[in-house]
Amino acid sequence: MLQAEQLGVRFAREGRIDAVYSSDLQRARQTAQPFASALGLDVRLSEGLRARSYGAFQGHDNDEISEKFPTEYVEWQTRHAAGR
Repeated sequence: MLQAEQLGVRFAREGRIDAVYSSDLQRARQTAQPFASALGLDVRLSEGLRARSYGAFQGHDNDEISEKFPTEYVEWQTRHAAGR
């Protein structure tokens, strides 16, 4: 939290920030709040900014995914993945 506040103070000195957006999840809000407070701004919450879990794909780029999981990659790219 201290780092977020320090970053907000720095931005307040060095630049112009008009808005602070955050996921509506608690962890993201808690990080964004000290930053926004240092700038004198409210945090604008958005469900659309929530992190996603990509399961086995997590941490891999497209080339790695297509090599390691060729069938699943094709399904993912064509949006016909199981459970959809």
